[in-house]
Amino acid sequence: HISLDIFCREEEDFYERFTEEFDERAYSSGQVEKWLEKSGFELVDYFKEMTVEKPDENTERIVYIARKK
Repeated sequence: HISLDIFCREEEDFYERFTEEFDERAYSSGQVEKWLEKSGFELVDYFKEMTVEKPDENTERIVYIARKK
């Protein structure tokens, strides 16, 4: 479980606080691709998070682009 407190500066001496809580799970690329296929999607492409580069062995997050068949 991850809990973040984020402070956004609104004025010179004033910050607004936001709290965000979430859970993350990791899955292999093969598992994600299998779930896409089983759910009726075709894999169009995939990239390293926040780039248009292909993932490598050090990539922590992958963005998948898929379309309904």
